[in-house]
Amino acid sequence: NQTRWEVPELCTDYLSEYTKGDYNTANITINNNPFTLSVRGSEGSDPFITLFKERLRYQDKFIEFDAKLQTNRLFGLGERAAHFALPPGTYTIWNHGAPNPLDDGVTGGKNIYSSHPFYVSQLANSKQFTAVYFKNTNAQDAIIEESSDKKYSVTHRTIGGIIDLYIFYPNTIEYVLKKYHTLIGKPYLPAFWSLGSQQSKWGYRSNWDVKRLINNYDYYELPLDAITLDIDYMFEYEVFTLDKKRYPNFNEFKKTYLTEKNLSLVTIQDPGVRARNGSFFYDKLINYSAAIRSAKTPDFLINKVWPGHCVFPDWMHPKGGKLWKEGLAALQEATEFNGLMLDMMDIDSFCDGECPIPLYTNTPPKNEYCTVYNISNHAYGEFDNLDYNPGNKSIETGTMSVSGFHCANSEYEDKFYKEYNLHNLFAFYETKYTFEYYNETLKKRPFLLPRSSIPGSGHYASHWHGDNWATWAMMRLSISQLFSFQVFGIPHVGSDICGFTGDSDAELCARWYQVGVFYTMTRNHHIRTTKPQEPWVYLEHDKQPNLVLTTARNSLKQKYCLLRFFNTLMIESHLYGGTVVQPMYFEFPTDNSVFKQMEQSIMVGKAIVASLALTPNQKTIEQYFPNADWFELRSGKQIMKFDPNTKEGKTFSLPASFDFINVHIRGGHIIPYQNMFEDYPKVLRSSDLLKNPFDLYIALSSDTQETVKAVGKVAIDDGISQPPEFVLYKVEFSEMSGSIITFTNINNGGKKEYPNDIIQRIKIYGIQKDYKIVKAYTKSGVKDLRFSIKSSVMQIEVEDISISEITNIR
Repeated sequence: NQTRWEVPELCTDYLSEYTKGDYNTANITINNNPFTLSVRGSEGSDPFITLFKERLRYQDKFIEFDAKLQTNRLFGLGERAAHFALPPGTYTIWNHGAPNPLDDGVTGGKNIYSSHPFYVSQLANSKQFTAVYFKNTNAQDAIIEESSDKKYSVTHRTIGGIIDLYIFYPNTIEYVLKKYHTLIGKPYLPAFWSLGSQQSKWGYRSNWDVKRLINNYDYYELPLDAITLDIDYMFEYEVFTLDKKRYPNFNEFKKTYLTEKNLSLVTIQDPGVRARNGSFFYDKLINYSAAIRSAKTPDFLINKVWPGHCVFPDWMHPKGGKLWKEGLAALQEATEFNGLMLDMMDIDSFCDGECPIPLYTNTPPKNEYCTVYNISNHAYGEFDNLDYNPGNKSIETGTMSVSGFHCANSEYEDKFYKEYNLHNLFAFYETKYTFEYYNETLKKRPFLLPRSSIPGSGHYASHWHGDNWATWAMMRLSISQLFSFQVFGIPHVGSDICGFTGDSDAELCARWYQVGVFYTMTRNHHIRTTKPQEPWVYLEHDKQPNLVLTTARNSLKQKYCLLRFFNTLMIESHLYGGTVVQPMYFEFPTDNSVFKQMEQSIMVGKAIVASLALTPNQKTIEQYFPNADWFELRSGKQIMKFDPNTKEGKTFSLPASFDFINVHIRGGHIIPYQNMFEDYPKVLRSSDLLKNPFDLYIALSSDTQETVKAVGKVAIDDGISQPPEFVLYKVEFSEMSGSIITFTNINNGGKKEYPNDIIQRIKIYGIQKDYKIVKAYTKSGVKDLRFSIKSSVMQIEVEDISISEITNIR
């Protein structure tokens, strides 16, 4: 009946696709005295969630209810810098531009840039998980409490909206997350180059700085795909502008030093529009009255950010998105950017509420675009004395007045289109309109890097975790942040390598590169007030000269070896939802030893695991491997064999070397691989890898009950087409009918021919049979292949046959 604020369906408009396919009907029990709602998988089973058991309050500006779960393993409720498995505590959800305070849940109020009121929880003694999505964009707290029987309950307290819950039927974590991502919008596919190495700094202040940076990367043979310009490039920090004095003839400079070197340019963009007559974008907004308005003054709402006093676009205005795209077009003309970093969209402000200046515009909010305005709906300070303040502080701390109001064309909109309700949606709309500009104008696969997000943002963009600190604790927590955003449906994500704020010493920076290359978005970024932290600036460390430089080079090469694999996983997530990287625990959810160590390693897909050194002066890594076949990725040496008689794994002491990262491949999996150390030692760009042949690494399972011993997917992709054009192949190693390897096109999409679908060789780990001859059966005939077998590793020289031509290899 539209008497309360509800989240627009624009943010979750994929319900019809979500309900397709196989889904279960839960058994729901409603008790009236006391009122509770229990959800079971089947009649007679224990409920996997019980609602309203202890609390249910529903007031004008306060809602409270609880959800009782089966276990104390819960993940989600972002965004925050915290451990992946959340301990009991209070967790505030409200977009806030805070520089990554460590959140232990003790006090609440340590929320950061994004709002994701979604969490998954494991069922008791089970491999299955359930999930809860509280579709509410108002400021809120989630209070986790643990009972004496080690079960969590989550009390939700919000100051607006309605109770709109999606409860996910128990299944594997993969199934549950794919369902959630389908509901909110499956992840977008970023440009291939954005999976590679990126370098950024608030402090590259001229063409000369950028030229010197690129020359150093090439001189030291460090892989690089993109340079990000922070706000230094702008004219007095004004949006959609270029400082032509410090960046003269920039388009020609960009062509010579970036485009012709196969490098991409990412430019930062903020939403705050300087309130100054004559500023072209400010004049546009004022002309259409398309900025958020103040309830305190007769003018537009004013806050203060980098350019000074600013107004902010009103995305509810019919012209808001169109004007933003016109601003992007002006920036594209000035810089020819390839990607965009969207900052300060939380909305971050240097004053709380408003910092007004007299604009004297006297532009009335009621016009041909915004037809309804009732002054009684816009009382300044109406939210000053709330009965409940999430985070135990004013929700205007570090942001604009929540009394600010937006364009309205109905009584409902005039009543509810206020920052109080729309604050968390600001970044979503900015992201969505920026994505639309790419599709409509540039017609290339985008790379968008917003700082702020909500459920559904991943359908349009990536994410980075904002202003982190150069500390060991922050590096360790970056792994849990990476995992959390896989859950939230934003798989292309990363933290600032070596830290944004503070001075990183050589050891920390070197270790952070080893961690950061297993982020899905790998970028070194730092603030101008800290010491430089590009890999070549560090001096000797102990007896190892150029520690960071050597470690960064080797680590980035390891990432580039796996770029095709990362891209294949990104394509799968784009098609079906689900994670790209994950904790090993998600694959082995009943192994408590894996659970205890889950922030010590990063699992890429289901196939490989990187074991990481995360403390100072670390000499070894005590890494637990669950019961499966495990092989060293590069050598094929088997370190562990599947044992059908036990559920326990083993712990191995691995060297905490700076020269290499401990990466192991799990039996039963196939991945694409390009050896940067041997085949392509001089390659520094991802675009060069796309032009060259690739290998297949096959790790066999020794499980005698399986006839298919390994399976994987390989995407053949141009990396830039939009809509994306790619072909996805399923590759299997089977012992049935004498076949060794079969290739199947499973999506039939993309172009008819690709120049980059050539297989160079195949390595098979764990081979037990003795083969006398190996033949490739192609569409044009049969070809004998050279091969060798040594120490249970078989290497087949495919000799540059296209994957689209092969049907099988025997």
